[in-house]
Amino acid sequence: MKKQGFSPVSFLLTIIRGAVIYHVHLEIQSKKKYYIGVKGKGKEKKKAPPKIKILIMKGITKMKKSVGVYVERFSVDFINKKIIGTKASFDKASKGSGPIYEELARKVANHPDFTLKPEEPKNPPKEKETYKGMDIAWIRSYIEMVDDKKFAEKIEKVIQFAINDHKKPYPLAKKYFLKKFKDDFGVIHFDYEQAKIDVEEYLINKTKLVKKTEAVKNNASTVENKPDPAPAENAA
Repeated sequence: MKKQGFSPVSFLLTIIRGAVIYHVHLEIQSKKKYYIGVKGKGKEKKKAPPKIKILIMKGITKMKKSVGVYVERFSVDFINKKIIGTKASFDKASKGSGPIYEELARKVANHPDFTLKPEEPKNPPKEKETYKGMDIAWIRSYIEMVDDKKFAEKIEKVIQFAINDHKKPYPLAKKYFLKKFKDDFGVIHFDYEQAKIDVEEYLINKTKLVKKTEAVKNNASTVENKPDPAPAENAA
């Protein structure tokens, strides 16, 4: 009988699998809620919540990467005859060398009539809103525009708190300001681009009103301070 040779990759995968199962087992024992991949005598195996399953899969992937185990980048769609991967993976494979190139070349060789299909993840990360141009003066102008006096008082308290705590007031004021527009899931519903247009228009109209008010006051003051006309001399 031929003796099976030693495989370093299989050995590493065995260690990884054992470590993951043991880690999950410890978590399970501490919470005593459910069991995943570990059977105990007299203990019923319960279905784990999706969150735990996702964490386990992420942990396995991370462990594989840390020990140098290659994670495949391309999948094969036999129904539509496509080899699918992200644009980044195809770009890396186009270098003509390395494990990503070798994987793609192998799959193309196995399925020569399949087409290559670059696809991005279903839920790509949203571009983070920078709120460029926003500062404390802008926040104050916006609150003044919507005429929310209570919120204005709260913002001023937040600014003063940051100053007293020797911190920069804007980051804290901005965080508190945007919190007003968050829903129960933490998503901010605030059209900053439209708000900038509205605030700019409001400030222009405010400046015009101030100038007009000052002109009226100056005119009234001029009339009030105008000396009375001299009495007419009696005719001879």
